[in-house]
Amino acid sequence: MVELSRMEVRADDVIQYGYIAVKQFPKSEKFVLATRITDTMWELAALISSAIDAQYNSDKIKLMKEADRELRKLRIMVRNSMKLGFLPFKKYEHWSKLNDELGRMIGAWMRQISNRKG
Repeated sequence: MVELSRMEVRADDVIQYGYIAVKQFPKSEKFVLATRITDTMWELAALISSAIDAQYNSDKIKLMKEADRELRKLRIMVRNSMKLGFLPFKKYEHWSKLNDELGRMIGAWMRQISNRKG
């Protein structure tokens, strides 16, 4: 069995909770906003995995910057889901905490990689 990094585990947590949260979206939004949110979560997880597997630090940084952009998009969609009344505040709050923790991990890892030589 493959050992997942802490970032990959946190990305999995974001995805799992995200699916629980978007289940309750109105039908009119399940094929629009819910789909965009789930696509963004999967892209975020894929970028994190690719960065971890990348051989060169420059590639790692590039992929993590892309992951950070995807996370910002996800945060915007989650926030607007709550504002539009599709997502209860409690679920928004919990999901935001997961996203924030993942964002801190991404930022810390980028700083760590940037400080290395090579």
